[in-house]
Amino acid sequence: MADDSPKNVANGLLGHLSPWPRKALNSSVVAMEQAYRQRKGLPLLSQEEIRALKAGEPMPWEFDRAVSLQPSQASAPTGSITSAPAATVAAPTLLALPAAGRVAPPADISEEVRKLVLEGKKWSKSAIAAEQARRGRKAVPPLNHAEIAVLLGEAATAAVAVAPASAAATAASVPRVAGAAPAATASAACVARSGESTKYVGTPAVGTSTAAAAGGVRSIGPKDNEINRQRRRLVWAAVAAFLTTWFVAFFRFFLPRSLFEPATTFKIGYPEEYGLGVDTKYQQKYRIWVVHTPDRIFVIYARCTHLGCTPDWKPSENKFKCPCHGSGYDSEGVNFEGPAPRPMDRAYVERSSDGQILVDVSRLYQWPKGQPSQFNDDGAYLPA
Repeated sequence: MADDSPKNVANGLLGHLSPWPRKALNSSVVAMEQAYRQRKGLPLLSQEEIRALKAGEPMPWEFDRAVSLQPSQASAPTGSITSAPAATVAAPTLLALPAAGRVAPPADISEEVRKLVLEGKKWSKSAIAAEQARRGRKAVPPLNHAEIAVLLGEAATAAVAVAPASAAATAASVPRVAGAAPAATASAACVARSGESTKYVGTPAVGTSTAAAAGGVRSIGPKDNEINRQRRRLVWAAVAAFLTTWFVAFFRFFLPRSLFEPATTFKIGYPEEYGLGVDTKYQQKYRIWVVHTPDRIFVIYARCTHLGCTPDWKPSENKFKCPCHGSGYDSEGVNFEGPAPRPMDRAYVERSSDGQILVDVSRLYQWPKGQPSQFNDDGAYLPA
């Protein structure tokens, strides 16, 4: 580093830095220089100067001296400056740069923007968005893509990359700073951006499609063709069907549950269709047995009087037997064994207008234990 001479302190530029040419400085040396300048009341290094120091390039106000130096000068340190062919020049911004340190603006921008570029003002995306809004209010033509790129400082490398062959030949004699980035880095910055641009105010969130389009990066995702549109429609239809099903099930929970029971009044045919004995053809459908004796026809309701089970008819034993607890009833439904306390009930029967037997199981006749029987009441049987 240079000594703390009156010249270095007085000019407010070098401070403790050595004059050009110099090697690339790391972040620690730059931080110490900033602290020194703050203690001495000197102007702090700008972001452009810090970038140049870290890249081993001359600071903007040192370009005139950098171009004037030749590799044969004895004052240059060994290894600090080396000549390089035009194809490998790593710092193309050294070509005919104005004092502000910027490449001359391209020809497809307005005179107003050209003046703003030459002033050296640092523009941000928010400032450009505000300028676009101001131009919209003032009915002034908005900034085009080339003007925006120049104001952001993105066109400097691209402008040099498309320079004529004569400029490339001139660059062959310009010294290359040791430790600068390789030519591949400079060429990577010249890649043309693609993708749909997006107008916005402010900075989009990082990682969103808006930010990708705003940065000139093509969005990554499925192509917008007919097959992908059909797939999206199918997926959304499945989601809608799923949500609709759960919506209906949710509201069905609040609806009352209805219990549909068979009719209690029904017809079972004509009396002539039944022979003597027990007929079990309506046991599954109506839970009844039709019993025909020599003097009457009656209907037994097939329910055990113990705990309500349905007994079975045993023709070989001529009795009803309850499978639950063993209660036994004779062919007329009168209990004679097991825990059943009384005979099985009998349903109301009558002849309908067409001559068939009409049964009503909602009206039952009983024979309570120790009380008179209702089996001989009108409606408890039909005369045979």
